[in-house]
Amino acid sequence: MEQQCTGRRLATAALVAAEVAAWPHRRNVEKRGINWKFTCEKADQKLGRLYVT
Repeated sequence: MEQQCTGRRLATAALVAAEVAAWPHRRNVEKRGINWKFTCEKADQKLGRLYVT
């Protein structure tokens, strides 16, 4: 998001809010997906000790 939206100086808080709100709308219109790199299996390996059984 920073590279595509907020990676520059924005003059007002209202402009920041407008840019941040427009970002997911633009991605949804373009039907952009997410390339998940942290799989469930990796999460189980890394975070398994934190799970309550």
